[in-house]
Amino acid sequence: MNELSERVQQSEWIGTISSPSTNTRLSVDILEEAYEKGLVGNFCTVEFVQNGQPAYAIGQIASVTRLNPYLERHSVRKITSIRGEANPLTGKHDVQTVELIITSVFEW
Repeated sequence: MNELSERVQQSEWIGTISSPSTNTRLSVDILEEAYEKGLVGNFCTVEFVQNGQPAYAIGQIASVTRLNPYLERHSVRKITSIRGEANPLTGKHDVQTVELIITSVFEW
Protein backbone atom coordinates (compact mmCIF):
# COMPACT_ATOMS: atom_id res chain seq x y z
CA MET A 1 0.00 0.00 0.00
CA ASN A 2 1.43 3.38 -0.99
CA GLU A 3 1.09 6.71 0.81
CA LEU A 4 -1.73 7.93 -1.44
CA SER A 5 -3.69 4.73 -0.89
CA GLU A 6 -3.28 5.11 2.87
CA ARG A 7 -4.59 8.67 2.76
CA VAL A 8 -7.58 7.67 0.63
CA GLN A 9 -8.37 4.82 3.04
CA GLN A 10 -8.24 7.25 5.98
CA SER A 11 -10.56 9.76 4.28
CA GLU A 12 -14.24 10.10 5.04
CA TRP A 13 -16.38 7.57 3.18
CA ILE A 14 -19.54 9.12 1.72
CA GLY A 15 -21.09 6.22 -0.20
CA THR A 16 -20.90 3.47 -2.80
CA ILE A 17 -20.60 3.73 -6.58
CA SER A 18 -23.88 2.64 -8.14
CA SER A 19 -25.68 2.49 -11.45
CA PRO A 20 -25.80 4.09 -13.92
CA SER A 21 -22.13 5.12 -14.11
CA THR A 22 -19.78 5.80 -17.02
CA ASN A 23 -16.07 6.47 -17.36
CA THR A 24 -16.71 10.23 -16.97
CA ARG A 25 -19.65 10.34 -14.52
CA LEU A 26 -20.18 8.17 -11.47
CA SER A 27 -23.43 7.77 -9.57
CA VAL A 28 -22.77 7.35 -5.86
CA ASP A 29 -25.45 6.24 -3.39
CA ILE A 30 -24.54 8.28 -0.34
CA LEU A 31 -24.82 7.49 3.33
CA GLU A 32 -27.58 9.27 5.25
CA GLU A 33 -25.09 11.15 7.42
CA ALA A 34 -23.21 12.36 4.32
CA TYR A 35 -26.42 13.85 2.88
CA GLU A 36 -26.44 16.49 5.61
CA LYS A 37 -22.93 17.75 4.76
CA GLY A 38 -23.55 19.94 1.70
CA LEU A 39 -21.62 17.84 -0.79
CA VAL A 40 -22.14 19.76 -4.04
CA GLY A 41 -18.88 21.29 -5.25
CA ASN A 42 -16.63 19.08 -3.13
CA PHE A 43 -13.90 16.95 -4.67
CA CYS A 44 -13.73 13.18 -4.19
CA THR A 45 -11.14 10.51 -4.82
CA VAL A 46 -12.07 7.00 -5.95
CA GLU A 47 -9.47 4.24 -5.64
CA PHE A 48 -9.63 1.27 -8.02
CA VAL A 49 -7.37 -1.23 -9.81
CA GLN A 50 -6.52 -0.82 -13.49
CA ASN A 51 -4.07 -3.08 -15.35
CA GLY A 52 -3.14 -4.63 -12.00
CA GLN A 53 -2.02 -1.26 -10.60
CA PRO A 54 -3.69 1.01 -8.06
CA ALA A 55 -5.40 3.89 -9.85
CA TYR A 56 -7.22 6.97 -8.61
CA ALA A 57 -10.01 9.04 -10.12
CA ILE A 58 -10.54 12.59 -8.93
CA GLY A 59 -13.86 14.25 -9.52
CA GLN A 60 -16.20 16.95 -8.34
CA ILE A 61 -19.71 16.41 -7.02
CA ALA A 62 -22.04 18.12 -9.49
CA SER A 63 -25.47 17.33 -8.06
CA VAL A 64 -27.41 15.51 -5.36
CA THR A 65 -30.62 13.64 -6.17
CA ARG A 66 -33.13 12.23 -3.70
CA LEU A 67 -35.36 9.46 -5.06
CA ASN A 68 -38.03 7.40 -3.39
CA PRO A 69 -38.93 4.46 -5.66
CA TYR A 70 -42.25 3.97 -3.89
CA LEU A 71 -43.31 7.55 -4.53
CA GLU A 72 -42.52 7.24 -8.25
CA ARG A 73 -45.59 5.07 -8.84
CA HIS A 74 -48.44 6.94 -10.51
CA SER A 75 -51.06 6.00 -7.91
CA VAL A 76 -48.88 7.19 -5.03
CA ARG A 77 -47.97 10.40 -6.88
CA LYS A 78 -51.68 11.14 -7.18
CA ILE A 79 -52.07 10.72 -3.41
CA THR A 80 -49.13 13.05 -2.71
CA SER A 81 -50.50 15.65 -5.12
CA ILE A 82 -53.70 15.75 -3.06
CA ARG A 83 -52.43 15.19 0.50
CA GLY A 84 -48.88 16.51 0.21
CA GLU A 85 -47.37 13.26 1.45
CA ALA A 86 -47.99 9.53 1.59
CA ASN A 87 -47.21 8.27 5.08
CA PRO A 88 -45.39 6.01 5.90
CA LEU A 89 -43.54 6.22 2.56
CA THR A 90 -42.59 9.90 2.49
CA GLY A 91 -39.00 10.42 3.65
CA LYS A 92 -38.45 6.87 4.92
CA HIS A 93 -37.37 5.05 1.77
CA ASP A 94 -35.42 7.82 0.05
CA VAL A 95 -32.18 7.04 -1.74
CA GLN A 96 -29.76 9.95 -2.05
CA THR A 97 -27.39 9.87 -5.01
CA VAL A 98 -24.64 12.26 -6.04
CA GLU A 99 -23.30 12.69 -9.54
CA LEU A 100 -19.50 12.74 -9.49
CA ILE A 101 -17.90 14.17 -12.65
CA ILE A 102 -14.45 12.63 -13.14
CA THR A 103 -11.84 15.24 -14.03
CA SER A 104 -8.67 13.14 -13.98
CA VAL A 105 -7.49 9.56 -13.55
CA PHE A 106 -3.95 8.44 -12.79
CA GLU A 107 -1.97 5.42 -11.66
CA TRP A 108 0.38 5.60 -8.71
